[in-house]
Amino acid sequence: MPLADLGDVKIYYEEEGKGEAIVLLAGYSCDVSWWHSVASFLKPYFHLILLDYRGGGKSESSKPFTIRDCANDTIKVMDHLKIEKASFVGHSMGGTIAQDVAAFFPDRVKDLFLICSLPKIHPASAFSLHTGLRLREAKIPVDLLIDIGLPWSFSSQFLTDAKKVADFKKFLLSNPNPATLDGLRHRLEALCNFDSRPYLQKIRAKTLVISTGRDFFIPRQDTELLAKHISGAKLIFLQEEGHNPLLECPEKLAKTIHDFTQQSH
Repeated sequence: MPLADLGDVKIYYEEEGKGEAIVLLAGYSCDVSWWHSVASFLKPYFHLILLDYRGGGKSESSKPFTIRDCANDTIKVMDHLKIEKASFVGHSMGGTIAQDVAAFFPDRVKDLFLICSLPKIHPASAFSLHTGLRLREAKIPVDLLIDIGLPWSFSSQFLTDAKKVADFKKFLLSNPNPATLDGLRHRLEALCNFDSRPYLQKIRAKTLVISTGRDFFIPRQDTELLAKHISGAKLIFLQEEGHNPLLECPEKLAKTIHDFTQQSH
């Protein structure tokens, strides 16, 4: 199992494909498996590095941490793999890590993709995630917990397709390395303490901010704030999808990433 031993933490990663490097960072309760569908469309063109940052997946960590810690870890993994520069694709919480990398390690970043991400978590979203933790602590059945979270994560089109919902539940329930309760607590603490608004103007990488027409977790104004304050950033909307376009429309998302990287050459 590929683990980068960084001293106080061991970070799990996967590599696929050849070409220019792209680092993929998933959301709050997610791991590298959430990227596999998108990666299948990108790997013919790029060298992909999928990371399980602290608090989830197969990475080994037990202490509280910050988003800046995760950004530092990501750079150390790049050093471990002898990758000087990469594009960064961050979804939701993964996008907060990508923002920190771009702001504080600008020489290591080529293109930046922020997918359904945020500069500061909205109070309603934080309330929802804290409630989810309390429900887990109360040992609510996992199947019911998934149902509670689905409307926050997916579009109505997805939710009315019984097969897609069943496949998603199977995907979650069959994960051999689900996020632990402590891992989620640490991730949520890091996310709630994150605020990139004071330094978004430091980001100089060519940036594409991607949102959707039906993201109930990240308010539209927060997505627009990222695009407004990152110099030269472009903002696009995938109209019909919800908060998780990497699962709802992986091929469309992969094509969007591929096309933007080609335009930046």
